[in-house]
Amino acid sequence: MEHKVLGNHQLDFLKKHHTIMGPFNVYKYNPDALAGLERYINIYDELTHNYYPEITTLYDDEVNTFKAYKQKRVMGHLPIRMFMRLNLFLPREEVIRQLREALDELMRWGIYYYDIHNKNILWNGKAIKLIDMDEVVIDDERFFYHLYYNLVDFILELYFYYSHPLK
Repeated sequence: MEHKVLGNHQLDFLKKHHTIMGPFNVYKYNPDALAGLERYINIYDELTHNYYPEITTLYDDEVNTFKAYKQKRVMGHLPIRMFMRLNLFLPREEVIRQLREALDELMRWGIYYYDIHNKNILWNGKAIKLIDMDEVVIDDERFFYHLYYNLVDFILELYFYYSHPLK
């Protein structure tokens, strides 16, 4: 994976706001997650499922030791939250099955994605996408418990909140 350098105005903006969204790309900055992101990028081609957005590049600022990453914006997917709020049909069991497969596969590679909530799981009618891959940790099983509790919270919300959505 190639490392590139962002312009100073982009770096300054990211440092303040942590995110830049362009028409097709999202630039994110999370210094604590870079080891996990680098691991994720290194094994991306080996992942058999495509339940995650593609992270295309890590950007380096060698002078300021600042790093950010770019991921493709997921087109055609909506956050689960939108389905819940609009009371649209959502196959809950299928969403949970795909989420479990995605988490299992990432954990097999030593990557723990624990930022599980209804804004970070997207659905297009067929497949989920996990976004905000800045919330990944490598080789630290303590985060399994965070992952487990967040997953349980998401499932409970999906079944109980989704049954009686707010208008």
